[in-house]
Amino acid sequence: MDGDGDLDFVVANQWETSYFYRNDSPNIGQSLELELLNPALSPNPSSEKGKMGIPAIGAAVKVSLPDGSQLVAQVDGGNGHSGVRSPVLHFGLGKIDPNTALPVDIQWRNHKGEIKQTQLLLTSGKQTILLEQSV
Repeated sequence: MDGDGDLDFVVANQWETSYFYRNDSPNIGQSLELELLNPALSPNPSSEKGKMGIPAIGAAVKVSLPDGSQLVAQVDGGNGHSGVRSPVLHFGLGKIDPNTALPVDIQWRNHKGEIKQTQLLLTSGKQTILLEQSV
């Protein structure tokens, strides 16, 4: 929520008070946040100004760490009645050097339903990636 790299969350209750929980932990490690976007098929006047595309729902990501372990996540369209999760994927990397480039494997479907994949080398921080449709 506040964009500082640690996870915050909101609990929204239909008939009761909603709550915001902000994580102010002083000892956070590095994190990688990925916003994966598919190009929009046509301009959407209601979308956020400056957005390059729409969330790549269903895209799967595997991050390989230097110790050989792997972190995996998938862009989810949300769940529950009127519920939603952030389409931004968050990977906690621990006490890794922030300049370490990590192999990140991404698999997604293009607008035609074809499976596409790529591997990128990324460092910690927030990254926005516009997924190619013809790769």
